[in-house]
Amino acid sequence: MKLEKLVMCWPIYFDVTYDINHWMHDQKGQVDKAKAILQWSALYSALSKEIPVHILMCQENMPDLVFTANAGFIFDNFAILSRFSTKERQPEEDVFRNYFKNSDLDIFQPVSKYEGEGDHLLDHLGRHWMGSGFRTDASAAAEIDKILNTSINVLELVDERWYHLDTCFCPLSNGEIMWYPDAFSESSQHLIRQSFTNSIEVSLDDALLFSCNCICVNNSLFMPKSTTMLIERLKDLKYNVNEFDLSEFLKAGGAAKCLVLNYEDSNNSVI
Repeated sequence: MKLEKLVMCWPIYFDVTYDINHWMHDQKGQVDKAKAILQWSALYSALSKEIPVHILMCQENMPDLVFTANAGFIFDNFAILSRFSTKERQPEEDVFRNYFKNSDLDIFQPVSKYEGEGDHLLDHLGRHWMGSGFRTDASAAAEIDKILNTSINVLELVDERWYHLDTCFCPLSNGEIMWYPDAFSESSQHLIRQSFTNSIEVSLDDALLFSCNCICVNNSLFMPKSTTMLIERLKDLKYNVNEFDLSEFLKAGGAAKCLVLNYEDSNNSVI
C-alpha cells in the first residue's frame, strides 16, 4: 500500500461538549475555537505541501468529526467503517459511510466496537496492529481478518489516558516503532519488542504530550510539540520533524494523527 492522500475535516464545530475520555474531564467550554482553527490550519498547510489532503465537510453537533482518523480504515479497496463505542460519536458513522460510498469503496462495518485508525495501524512491512481495551473490542480483529484476508496483531491498552492505539504507538517509515510502553500490558510490550528491531520508547513527558500521535509521510513527521530529547533523536534518524501547537485538540484527547485519515492507494504495495 502507498499513502495516496489524507482526509481532514475543518474544525468549525470543534469543541468539548461532553466527557468521554480522560482528557475531556473539566474541559467543557474551555476550547478556544479561533485558536483551534489556526492550529488546524497550520497542520493542514504543512501537510498539503507534502501530500494531497481531501477535506470532509464539517457537521454541526458533531464536535469530534474533526478527528477523521476514527472514521475507519482503508485497505485494498475496502473501507472498514467504525462502530463507535460511545453514543456521542455514533452519529458520525453515517457521515463517514457516505464519504466511503462516494469514494467507490466497498464498505464493511464490524459487529464489534471498532474505532478505525484510532486503534488500527499499519507498520512499514504492512503488518496490522490493533489496540483494544477501551474503545475497540479485540473481537473486531477476527472479523476484519476474514474481510482483508490478513492477520492482525492485537495489543492490550491498560491506561485510560492512552485510550486509542494512535495515542501511544507510531510505526515510523523506516521501520522504527515510537511508543510508550506503560500504556500496554506486559504481554503486549513483549510482542512489540519482539516485532521491531529499532524501538524508540518515549518518556512519560512525551507520552503526555501525545508525541506518538504523529503523522508519517515518507521521511517527514508531523507531530505535537515534544521534548528536545525526542526531537533530536528523530532528527538523528534522518527524519524531517515538523512540530505543531495542538493544545486545543489535546483538550479533547487528540493531536496530529487523530486529525487525519490515511487513504491508501491499493494498486501499490509497500512490501
